[in-house]
Amino acid sequence: MPRKLHLFILLFSFASLARGQGWNAELFLGTAGYHGDLQQARFTFQDMRTAFGFGTSYDLNGHISFRGMLNFVKLTGNDADNTNQQLILRNLNFQTSVQELSLTAHYNLFKIQESRFNLYGFLGLTVFHFNPYTYDRNGNKQFLQPLGTEGQGLSTNPGTSLYQRNSLAIPFGGGIRFQITDGWSVGIEASMRKTFTDYLDDVSGNYPDQAALLSARGPTAVELSYRSAELPQGDPNFPPAGTKRGSPQAKDWYYSTGLTARFRISGSGSKFGGFGKTKGLGCPTKVY
Repeated sequence: MPRKLHLFILLFSFASLARGQGWNAELFLGTAGYHGDLQQARFTFQDMRTAFGFGTSYDLNGHISFRGMLNFVKLTGNDADNTNQQLILRNLNFQTSVQELSLTAHYNLFKIQESRFNLYGFLGLTVFHFNPYTYDRNGNKQFLQPLGTEGQGLSTNPGTSLYQRNSLAIPFGGGIRFQITDGWSVGIEASMRKTFTDYLDDVSGNYPDQAALLSARGPTAVELSYRSAELPQGDPNFPPAGTKRGSPQAKDWYYSTGLTARFRISGSGSKFGGFGKTKGLGCPTKVY
C-alpha cells in the first residue's frame, strides 16, 4: 500500500476519532468549608468561604467521563465558633487559600447526550497547596508554617520538621445536571476532599517547650502557639511541653458546594437543539 495512502487512512481515522470525542469546558462557582481541629462539625455553613474553578472534561461514552479542574478555595476555622468551652479557651484560628488540581472519573446515571436531566457521582485524586495564616493581637498577618507553632524541627522535638504545604486529597461527591441547549448544561454539585495532612489549620499535636520555641523562632511563634492568654478568662501560663494542642489521629477535610456550567467544545452533538427544543422531535417537515 502506498505511503501516502497509509498517511491518509491514519489522518482519516484520527479525525473520525476526534469527532466522536466529547470535550467540554467546565466552570464551578460556590462556597467551601473545612473540618478539622478548629471546626468539629463535619459540615457547617458557619465558616463557609468562596470557591471557584475551571477545567475540561472528556465524555468517554454515554455514562463515563473524566474531568480535570483547577480550583481556588478559601478555608477558615476559629475556636470562638466551637461549643466546647475548652476549645473556645484555646482561642486558635486560621485562614488559608487552597489551590488544587484534580482529576476525577464520573459516572452518569443516564446517557449524557440523550437525557436533559442527569445525576452523577465521581471519585478521583487532588494535589493541592495551602499556607495557613492568622492575625496577631496587633492585627498583623502572620503565616504559621515557618513559625513551627508545635515545635517542629526544634532540638527538643528530634525527628520532626516543618510540615509540607503541598499535599494530596481524595475528592468524591456528586451532582445534578440540566441540559439547557445543545452545547450548554448547568447544575449543582457537592464535593468532599479527604486530605493526607493534619495541618490545614496548623494544629495537630502538642504544645512545644516554650523556652525552646522562643529561642529558635521568637516571641511571635510563642504568641501564636498559645493564644488563651489573649482572652480575659484565659490562662496566661503557657502549657507544659507535651500538653495536647490538637488531635493527630484524624486528618483534615474540606468540601465545596456550588453551581456548575458545562459547554461542549467538540464531539458529536447531543439531541438538544436549544431552549425547549429537541432535534428530531419538532413539527414534521412539509412535503410537497
